[in-house]
Amino acid sequence: MQIYLSLMSLFPRGLRFFIESAETAGFNGIEVFNFQFSKKKIRNSVDLAKKIGLNVHFHQAWPYEDDPTWINWLLNKLGFLPPLGLDAKIQFEGIDEPVVVCPDEWRDAVGRKNFWTQTNLSHGPKGMKMSLSDFIDIVKRYKLSVVFDTQHYLEDCFRKNGVEFISSDKEILLDLLAKSWEQLGPYTKEIHLCDFNPKLGNQKGRNLFLGEGIFPLEGFADMVKKSGWNGTIIPEVKSQHILRLRRIDTLKSLVKLRRTVEDIFKI
Repeated sequence: MQIYLSLMSLFPRGLRFFIESAETAGFNGIEVFNFQFSKKKIRNSVDLAKKIGLNVHFHQAWPYEDDPTWINWLLNKLGFLPPLGLDAKIQFEGIDEPVVVCPDEWRDAVGRKNFWTQTNLSHGPKGMKMSLSDFIDIVKRYKLSVVFDTQHYLEDCFRKNGVEFISSDKEILLDLLAKSWEQLGPYTKEIHLCDFNPKLGNQKGRNLFLGEGIFPLEGFADMVKKSGWNGTIIPEVKSQHILRLRRIDTLKSLVKLRRTVEDIFKI
């Protein structure tokens, strides 16, 4: 297993700061959100990361209309988010590295090995983009590569966009995860590992530092390891839990995050 760092954990700090911090903190690679960066800037980030020994994945950014939170409103106003209707093929034209795409872009992923479809069915202006059973059927039928996002998947199970709608009962969560992992595990290339607390509401309660929420981290990790899975793990943690005024303190937080993932999965 390899551990990558998501740009979202250090955003809005610059790409160079993000890449160099990931390398210093001992991560194996990075996942870069394509916030309407120029193709030249994307390619430069790939070259810089590879030069210092990091692997690179990309993540499709979704339009504001799909997730109209205040932070996405701001990002949209600043020109970071793509316009509604701009599909993944256009965003990532000429990119050979793995790309995480939204589930409604699954047709673009058919026959394209570097497009990995994420479990985030509950996001969208009209609610569920498709049912979970339909998504699983599509994955199996077309043998799509999957990014298993623990937070989005559980939102999908409860058919709501927001962690406040997810059960706080760890046994219920583990049962749901086990049923889906049995079907999606063989197709999963990457895990987005998220912790959350429904009692804090959606804004304050999602993407907490690992271990500070109610997600059954150890139980999930044990299930994944027993299945023989060996892919990429990305802890998705809000930047407010990582970024500090001094860079050295940010690096300490990043090292703690990496070691937490290693402890959970016994890497």
